[in-house]
Parts: sequence; structure tokens; C-alpha cells
Amino acid sequence: MSSDIFELRISMRNYFSSHHLWAARMFADEAQALEKMHSGEKSKFDIRHRALINGTILSSVAFLESAINELYQDATDKKDLSYIEPLSKKAIGLLGAKWKEWFYGSRRIHKSILEKYNIAMECCGLKPFDKGKTPFQEVALVIKLRNTLVHFMPEDVCSDIPHELGDSLKSYFPENKMMKNSGNPFFPDKCLGAGCAFWAISSVVEFADAFFAQIKVMPNYQRVRFE
Repeated sequence: MSSDIFELRISMRNYFSSHHLWAARMFADEAQALEKMHSGEKSKFDIRHRALINGTILSSVAFLESAINELYQDATDKKDLSYIEPLSKKAIGLLGAKWKEWFYGSRRIHKSILEKYNIAMECCGLKPFDKGKTPFQEVALVIKLRNTLVHFMPEDVCSDIPHELGDSLKSYFPENKMMKNSGNPFFPDKCLGAGCAFWAISSVVEFADAFFAQIKVMPNYQRVRFE
């Protein structure tokens, strides 16, 4: 009788894109609730509100990057082919080769989030997104806003002096209701409100949806619905 002992190992793969997207929506909903409670008669800076808006923007971009990283990693590992099954073997091979080139070599090669998406399109034999059109333009602005918050450098701002980022965002969403009657410059106080938060979410989701629709893959964030 054999005395060999076999060990059973169970592994799990997490997909954080759906987690980040849920977090972004939760933060935005809570920020909107705070704005609805605000009477609007007097401007008010609320640190909880600011934290929720910042959290929305950071989580929105984290979702965008997680979604594309998950695709490349699945193509590299070929463990859960149910997600990437619609892709041709050639496309899967090219995606995996790119990922190994960037992360498995002697040195890591940095690629921006949007570069990863456009290169993936090319690997799948598709034309990359037009950088001058929707949805690329909007999502590039969301990432630029995220980068400004993460790598923030203090600056003097004034309502009558042009502000590159603030001026580029003004037409996309309504102002922060907490600061409606203030004389504060648009960026950051009037910019960082629920309108900005929901615009960030819709922009990244529209972009990701357009990408996955073109490659005919249903990603984790479209499959999972948290209560």
C-alpha cells in the first residue's frame, strides 16, 4: 500500500477592476448625498466631501488600469481562458509576448495606461483609438486629473487667471454645489464635486466598454455585480 501523501492546492485569481469600480461609484454617491444636503446659501469646504471626490477619481483610474492589466495577465498565464476565449490564439500570443517583454525581462518597461489599451488593440488586429476623439480625449483628461492629484504641487490660483487643467475640464460637468456661491477659482474647489466624480466614472467605463466590445471579450467588471 502506498504511503505517498498528495497535497491538494486550491488557487484563486482576483480581478480588482470590479472592486475599484464599485469603490468609485460608492464614493461618488456619498459625495452627491453631501451636496444634496448643502443648502447652497453659503459656500462650504467639507474635507469628507473632498476625500470622496479624490477617492472617486483615483479609483476610476485604478479601475481602468486594472481592467487592461487583467487582460494581459490572463493572456500571459493562459489559466482562465473563459474570459479571453473569444480572442484568436495569435492575439493571445501577442498580448502575452508584450506583457513578458514589459515585465518579465531584465528591466521593466513602462507603458502608460492608454498605451496598453492601444497596443492591445493592435495585438488583436484592430485600429487603435483616435487620440483626438471621444472616448480617448475624455479618459485622457481623467488620467491627467488623477496625476495632478497624486503628484500634486502647490500653486497659486486665481479666478481671473487661466488654469490649463481647470479650463480644459469646465465644459464636461457642473460645478461643485458646495462652492457654488464662492469666489474661489474653478480648480480645485469648484471642479472637485459630484459632477466631476460621475463624469470620471462614466468616462473610464465608456472607454473600457468600447475597448472590450471591439475585442469581443466580456471582462470581469461586466460579469460581477456587487450589491
